[in-house]
Amino acid sequence: MEQQQQQGVISGVFSVVIPGQPVITNFMQIDDSRSYIDVSNPGSVNQLTIFLQQDLPEGLGIGVFYSRSADTTNCEFIGAIGNAQPSDTFHTGWSLNPDLMNLPAIRLIFVADNLASFKDLYDITKENPSLKEYAKKVAQNLVSFMESFDQSAFDVGPNYWVLPNNILDRWYTRFEAKFKHDPTFVLRQGD
Repeated sequence: MEQQQQQGVISGVFSVVIPGQPVITNFMQIDDSRSYIDVSNPGSVNQLTIFLQQDLPEGLGIGVFYSRSADTTNCEFIGAIGNAQPSDTFHTGWSLNPDLMNLPAIRLIFVADNLASFKDLYDITKENPSLKEYAKKVAQNLVSFMESFDQSAFDVGPNYWVLPNNILDRWYTRFEAKFKHDPTFVLRQGD
């Protein structure tokens, strides 16, 4: 019975918005419950929005996944929408992921399935490891900047630094200029 509800439900039910691009309404069908689109230059896609154009059968949802290749079975979960939440904007993290940011394209896969089946996937992906890694790299950048100040004139011991009182302003100005040029520069710094 559930399989009958899913047949054809993926076609014409939802749309995708990638900032700076036209709304995407045409998808390649894999089968009755799965479809996909290829997204060029994923490193430039920081977020995408998915929205329903019509109600789904009760209890059904659309899961959003991505794959680094044409393989539609080895995918990573991004999020899901359903009647209770008919639209959502998902932060991809692709521009912060060194394995994805330079790929020419990735495949977005959309799966119609029981909405409850996506709940466990949400729990697994709740914490975005690429954002945590980026925050860690930003903090390491700040520490490296502070360590660059000459401490030889001060005899305060090895566990203390003497720094200018505007150190954070100076670091942030420098960080902002580098970030404007290349938002991923901190990912290429040595650990």
